[in-house]
Amino acid sequence: MPLLDHFRLPLIGRRHWESFPALWAGKIAEQLNRKLLPRAYFAEPKLHLGPNVEIDVATFEETSAPAAKPAPASPQAWTPPRPNFVGGLDLSHLDRFEVLIHQEAGGPQLCAAVELISPANKDRPVSRQAFAVKCIDYLRHRVAVVIVDLVTDRLANMHAEILHCLELTARPAWQSATHLYTAAYRARTVRKQPRLEAWTRALHLGAPLPTVPLWLNPDLCIPLRLEESYADTCASLRISA
Repeated sequence: MPLLDHFRLPLIGRRHWESFPALWAGKIAEQLNRKLLPRAYFAEPKLHLGPNVEIDVATFEETSAPAAKPAPASPQAWTPPRPNFVGGLDLSHLDRFEVLIHQEAGGPQLCAAVELISPANKDRPVSRQAFAVKCIDYLRHRVAVVIVDLVTDRLANMHAEILHCLELTARPAWQSATHLYTAAYRARTVRKQPRLEAWTRALHLGAPLPTVPLWLNPDLCIPLRLEESYADTCASLRISA
């Protein structure tokens, strides 16, 4: 299924954008749960419609998973390519005020998130900063993040916004020539030094979507097949190429 422009003719006016990422998040979660995640993990779609629309998929690890759920074959077999970007990660300069409550009995632990960028995430500086801070907060807790930007009517670079908030601006941030892209991130420690790793891919209208790495823990990465879930979403909404 080639990538379509959901913000211009012929789709604009015939389909509501909000319905697409809402269903796509569900399809991604279904793909992860049915085919990709080991038995101890599960994915849930999440939707928040407000001043800043947020649609994402969260992946959790359970401390005690139900034995009846089958595990996909060899989820550890996929090795992602080398990251496009590696930079030192210093989160100490970011202000934070919070109270964290933990339940000692255990329960689901958040380990990864897939963020589908909306026009509202890109429309104003404060919205872009809020989205970047949310992604950074995930990385602070060693939660891997994948962002997907299909928005063609606003050209803000959310990948650059994340690097700017992290003060990783020694060199120009990567920019997709099409302004459409996906980026996968993880925070890890190498030789006692924290660092950020990013896998960036440009997206092209009329071309299939790529497979990107989704890290569940430092030693386990699974392939997030965006093309499969995107095509399934288009079929469910009767959107043709």
